[in-house]
Amino acid sequence: MSVKISKSKFKKILLYSLFIPTVSSTMLTASCNNKSNKEPKKLLLNKLQAKSKIIEDSWKEIQSKLDKTSGEYIKLQNQYNDFILLKNQAFLASASITTIEAAINKSEEFIQDLFSKNNPKVKLEDAIALIDEFFDKFDEFKKLLNEKYITPPYESLSKEFKAKTFDHNGKKYNIFSEGDSFFANVLTPLDYKKYFEELTKVLTELKSKASYIVDDTNHNNTPSGDESFEELVEFDEILEHLKEKVKETWNEYFSKNLKSNDTFDSILSQLRNKLKKVKLEKKYTNWGWQGWEEYVDLHDDFKNQKVDFSNHSTFKVTVFLSELELKIITTPSDPIKNPDREKVEAIWNKYIKNQTTDYQSTLVVFNRLRKKLKETYPNIKIFLNPLSDPTFIPPAEEESNVSLSIWLNSEELNLDYGKISPAQDKPTKFKEKNGKVSKTNQQNLEWFREIDEILEIGYYKDKNGVVRAPKMPRHLHSQPNQLPEEITSLQYMFADAKASEIIGISHWDTSNITNMRNMFHNATHFNQPIGSWDTSNVTDMSWMFENAVYFNQDISNWDTLNVTNMSYMFYGTEKFNQDISTWNTKNVTNMEGMFGLTKSFNQPIGKWNTSRVKTMFGMFQNAQNFNQDLSDWSVSQVENMSHMFAKTILFNGNISRWNTKNVTNMESMFKEAKAFNQDISDWNVSQVENMTTMFYYASSFNQNISSWDVSSINGWPYLFSRGANRYWSYDKHPKFK
Repeated sequence: MSVKISKSKFKKILLYSLFIPTVSSTMLTASCNNKSNKEPKKLLLNKLQAKSKIIEDSWKEIQSKLDKTSGEYIKLQNQYNDFILLKNQAFLASASITTIEAAINKSEEFIQDLFSKNNPKVKLEDAIALIDEFFDKFDEFKKLLNEKYITPPYESLSKEFKAKTFDHNGKKYNIFSEGDSFFANVLTPLDYKKYFEELTKVLTELKSKASYIVDDTNHNNTPSGDESFEELVEFDEILEHLKEKVKETWNEYFSKNLKSNDTFDSILSQLRNKLKKVKLEKKYTNWGWQGWEEYVDLHDDFKNQKVDFSNHSTFKVTVFLSELELKIITTPSDPIKNPDREKVEAIWNKYIKNQTTDYQSTLVVFNRLRKKLKETYPNIKIFLNPLSDPTFIPPAEEESNVSLSIWLNSEELNLDYGKISPAQDKPTKFKEKNGKVSKTNQQNLEWFREIDEILEIGYYKDKNGVVRAPKMPRHLHSQPNQLPEEITSLQYMFADAKASEIIGISHWDTSNITNMRNMFHNATHFNQPIGSWDTSNVTDMSWMFENAVYFNQDISNWDTLNVTNMSYMFYGTEKFNQDISTWNTKNVTNMEGMFGLTKSFNQPIGKWNTSRVKTMFGMFQNAQNFNQDLSDWSVSQVENMSHMFAKTILFNGNISRWNTKNVTNMESMFKEAKAFNQDISDWNVSQVENMTTMFYYASSFNQNISSWDVSSINGWPYLFSRGANRYWSYDKHPKFK
């Protein structure tokens, strides 16, 4: 007989079936336990520890061979000190994953310099590559075994592989529970290859057995004995059938009938109503499909959004967590109504088609078209299809099938690239102090003291395929007034610059730039007007002005709509105090350390949109002059507020209405915040796991927070209120276990 499966059981089957190795990682993790960040944090710390060992061993070897008075030695010593400082911060209990990743990145930069041509005797490149490869494999191994399997074969498989061990010097180390710490703390670089190969073998075996189970075993809840399905079907087949039905329904009723400003939530509701009436093929009906349409949901990108034909050419949904893209069809304009199409195509064919290279991203090509149109037809406005990847660089091909997707008068227009030519790194052209003109492909020109003037800025592709400008000599006071259009990253370009002004850069066309990370890092005297820069496509401004002590220019008009990372952007800027209250921060997810160690900043940023920010760790730590109204900030997505107002000695803003439901870390949040005394008794702190030194020497605070739900904290937090207001009685403290 055939058996119907309840809707809840059916969803459970589908979710846990996602273990199949061929599905996407986002689907794979759908059935994971709802864990804190402890596991990935531990993994990253062990990876950092392994790289730290390489650095310390290498630096000891190099130190003895360098002239202690040379510029190279001083540079490396400073880099080493910076790394050690960041590493120590990363190993603090309060450190966020972002901080740990920053320390890992810093280690990689230092290691790269140690492996430069000036230091040919260091031979640890293979060991470093093995560190990354081992931890990638180990992370995959952990994720597979952290799934909650609901079939007996999976439970048995999980148990078998969680017991696997590494044997080393007569001792056994459990791979699942201590493989990362074993690699970081027990092994030497000479052992890395052996245990990487062992882990690879174990992981391959796990995947093979898992695949066998999926192929040859019925899913959990499959009836046994006399109960049997008329026809068993694989999960992939079920899912594809469902997706096809959604697509058919969409194309029939919705794809051509949307109206501008319709909400996608209402469209989804209408789509579900249509899906209720859809008939499925007979062989699937035995699986009990009543209510399946409820598991067709909006993709995150479309939640709380309205139809905008200039921005939306597709509509994304998820079907049991699997993404499905549905076409939005606008009625094509005829040539009489849309005469601009032929003009755009003519400009494209004349100036761009067959003239692009494999060093030019989608954004670079789009901006070239936009500028050419502006010269001839200034009234024609085009927009890059928001579903395009602006950073994508196509490979060289004689006849490419790649096209540029744009919006023109609410109509999608695809323009074929044609031939894409191969290109190569461009050398930087410079004049030496003796008048000689030379070129170099070096990526770091910081210590090229013989350079008197840069004549042409070069560029190179980094290991991620991003076209970057080289790091410039720290002593120069000028640059060419043109930036090559191929460059999309200015990361570290003027880091450590000594000049207060770099003539030539104020009016650069930066419309192709997506990355300004660390651009003026430690440029202690830099203070030049750059407010006219086009930052509309920048996504990363992290560490941009870190320790740019004297920078204090008006950048209020910068377009920050696409920026997602502003961590440590103004960290250590002593003079900066410009009004940036109108910045659009709706897409920023990381504001960690943004105004840390600032001495002057005190601007009204209370209207910023912080609804997507995940971490505010140390955001105003040691911000000596900051005291603004932040009461309207949306912090419901924030998970880390550790050290947020630590030593922010003047801050006393009303933040009583903040929604802190997702915060897990409040360590040292108000440590030595001597002025703060606001009623935060209504905060939801039920998820907070760490309140160590939260009010340490917060000498003004005396509010009644005894009603806080601190059930996620075991015991009294270390130095929770040491040195706080002596009139803050214990009956007003939280009731810790």
